[in-house]
Amino acid sequence: MSSPKTRKLINTYYDTDDLRFLKAGCSLRVRESGGRFIQTIKSDSGSDALHRRLEQNRELADNTITAPAIDDPKLAEQIGFLFPDDLVTIFSNRFERRSMELTCSDTGTLVEVAFDRGVVRSGRRQQPFAEVEIELLEGQPADLYRLAQQLQENGPLYLSGETKSSRGYRLARGILPDYRLAGAPVLEPETSVAVAMRVIFRDCFGQWMANHPAVLSDHDPEGVHQMRVALRRFRSALSLLSDYLPETETARIGREVKWIADALGPARDLDVFLTEILAETADAALTPVMVDPLREAAGTARNRRRAVMRRLLTSRRYTSAALSIGLWIERLDTTGLPDSATVTEISQAANRLLTAQWLKVLKRGRKFEGLDYDSRHMVRIALKKLRYANEFFRSLYKRDKARNYGRKLSGLQDDLGFMNDMAMSMQLCDDLCRADPENVSLAAARGFLLGWQQRRLHHDEAGMVAHWRAFERARPYWETGE
Repeated sequence: MSSPKTRKLINTYYDTDDLRFLKAGCSLRVRESGGRFIQTIKSDSGSDALHRRLEQNRELADNTITAPAIDDPKLAEQIGFLFPDDLVTIFSNRFERRSMELTCSDTGTLVEVAFDRGVVRSGRRQQPFAEVEIELLEGQPADLYRLAQQLQENGPLYLSGETKSSRGYRLARGILPDYRLAGAPVLEPETSVAVAMRVIFRDCFGQWMANHPAVLSDHDPEGVHQMRVALRRFRSALSLLSDYLPETETARIGREVKWIADALGPARDLDVFLTEILAETADAALTPVMVDPLREAAGTARNRRRAVMRRLLTSRRYTSAALSIGLWIERLDTTGLPDSATVTEISQAANRLLTAQWLKVLKRGRKFEGLDYDSRHMVRIALKKLRYANEFFRSLYKRDKARNYGRKLSGLQDDLGFMNDMAMSMQLCDDLCRADPENVSLAAARGFLLGWQQRRLHHDEAGMVAHWRAFERARPYWETGE
């Protein structure tokens, strides 16, 4: 361990008036420290609990910003040509950094641990902050998680997806963290299953962590939705790839992910109820105010659930779970895997895994027209896993074939999802009415909603059956060698 160093740092962030750097997913700053001025462009190259960043530095004679020469061609094209006076000050950070370098005795990994305390300023507005940053200087990313776990044992720390840059844009321009949609992992056909699994789980974990700030900011319900999508994708990958994973450790990881997903579930259900179910019902009503009692009661319940959710995401247990899962992913292709995971190419495994999941959907959907709600719900779960598997392995096949198949899955999944939303909404209505049994208007709104839902489900039945039959007839693209 090196001796601790204490420095005073001033970071001034620049952008164009139309925020081209922010829109391109990067930041431009000048850091002043000890009489030196370093101009830096940082851009994300993917995100999980680790912020993997591309960084380009240039030393300046003073604190005068210059139009940067951007090495990355794609990034340069996004930002476009810049004159020096195109750049304006957006905000600044002034903070004290106490840092030290640590070497992991068993792996040789070198990291810098920095304790930062200061303030972000924009005009007359300011906000204090205190954070711990762990930067990998050399070695294995897994050791960052190990060190973070040790730090968490000694203090009330929690994961934050906010960077100094995003915190400043929020203060200066009111720009809140955005949600992130699921991506599609890029796999090489000759890659082993072990390596491919780490790519897939990193992708799921990255989407999960990327939506963490949006959920905490609580400004857009889509953040909660996309975080739950990430958790479902993660659980689907655990199930899909179970033959190649160590059983005991995988079961532990699965329980932690399920706990987090279950904690987000009630808030998401209430979001769907308010923004989709009630909105559509009100549009269909002769007098839209009929559903106002449900909207008021559900809004109050949603606020309570969101407060619970935010407490969970800053809790010690959640932070411990996320760090543990991140560490598990980084070690995935090196420890405890069966031989089949290291000797089998992912291109060989993908065909078998997709076929197995496709057959599960067909089996559960046999005689689809006569299936009751519970049976169709099981079809929906199996279908969703097939859709995620299709996304995981899409890069191994012709893009158009995989995308077209995914669209066929989406229509049926939307039908089954709406049916599930109807069942969820009735349970919510029952809970709201039980909490306020004397509220006649609330009971009347529930009755109207029940009638509308039954009519909608009856109306949609023929379309759902048609989508199922189209799915049955569709030849799996992966079996054609395409």
